[in-house]
Amino acid sequence: MIIQTQRSQPNTIASFVKILRSNVQDVAAWLGLYRALDKDSDKLVCLQQVIRLQSQRLLVLENGAQRLQHRVIELEEERDKLIEEDLEIIDDLRQERIGKQNAENELAIARSTILKLNARVQKIQGSLDEQQRNEDYSQPSSQATSLLDTMQILLPNIEFLRSSLIMLSADVEYKAALRVLYELCHKPESVKGKSFESAEGWRERHFSNEGRIYFKKNLDGKFKVLLSRKQSQSGDERYLKKFG
Repeated sequence: MIIQTQRSQPNTIASFVKILRSNVQDVAAWLGLYRALDKDSDKLVCLQQVIRLQSQRLLVLENGAQRLQHRVIELEEERDKLIEEDLEIIDDLRQERIGKQNAENELAIARSTILKLNARVQKIQGSLDEQQRNEDYSQPSSQATSLLDTMQILLPNIEFLRSSLIMLSADVEYKAALRVLYELCHKPESVKGKSFESAEGWRERHFSNEGRIYFKKNLDGKFKVLLSRKQSQSGDERYLKKFG
């Protein structure tokens, strides 16, 4: 008799144990048959030995399978632990990334707020400066009044606007300004200036790094003149447009 020891190629220990159990059952069935028939006693002894050996082998495999199962459980626990640690690390990294993004957003908002505040401060400062200048212009000093009388004699064709005389009396480079004004009054064709695009009909002449003379010829041949400074240009533009 040929005993079937392997019906298929097992992939796992459990499959192999199942095959051995099937072989033992087959042998037991044959043993019962031989006993019933009471035939060859040598075959019966042989089958009994086979059964005993297969049973011992089955026990060894079952023990091995249990050890493997325990090892699988340990490995699964280690795997779960590693996964849990990895998840904690991933969560920490995610929280750190969120915190960094929030900090960058807050920084961008703060920078934007600072820029808006700076622009507002500059606007308010410009309004205050212009208001202060207007207050100064509305109350000319006795020195400016005296200077106006003098300029009307020396420069009869010049009509000084706003604070021109106050600036002329206070500017350290007034001589350069007077030279331009003199030429504008007596030799206007020699005075070169660039077009002041923000105010139609007006021209601009520099008499120093910061000093500006804006002039425009009237229909009667006289000139309207405004003496000012570079930093006041935006306010000067609005003012000169009134004479466009």
